[in-house]
Amino acid sequence: SGSQGFYDDWCMGRYNSAVFNCTPKDDVGNANVPSGWTTFKSLGGSLITLGAAAGCIALGPVVSSNCGRRPCISLGGFMCFAGCLFASHLSFNNVYVFYAGRFITGFGVGIACFALPLYSSEISTPSIRGIMGSLFQLMVVAGTVVASVVLAFVTDWKVGMLMPGVAG
Repeated sequence: SGSQGFYDDWCMGRYNSAVFNCTPKDDVGNANVPSGWTTFKSLGGSLITLGAAAGCIALGPVVSSNCGRRPCISLGGFMCFAGCLFASHLSFNNVYVFYAGRFITGFGVGIACFALPLYSSEISTPSIRGIMGSLFQLMVVAGTVVASVVLAFVTDWKVGMLMPGVAG
């Protein structure tokens, strides 16, 4: 499965031991999960959120006000793709490149999420402006549902990790 491939690539040889086997099954409820593996997974997930906050605060407003909303959205999509590419196919089993890819993915998402609601409200007529704002949130949730369904059939973790960048 895709998650076993992730364990094989990132856990085996680093965190496996006689009491921890680097399998999704052994990762749940096992008191002997190495702290390094827990830290790796925690940072891998948290760096996207931290990157999104940084992108939304640091670069989103600058690019949006100086270049416009559409270039800001495009830059966010490009950065998200680049981050996903580094986290999946170009990390070459280097933990720090993986971390950087996750942060850059989030940074791109933050940039795009700063500009998307502004752009949507600027191009919509006043009578549907509220609906357009709600549709942004609805599409975020719908995208999450579609991604969950697609990932049920994707067997390569690298392809799954690249999917947000392709969508962006």
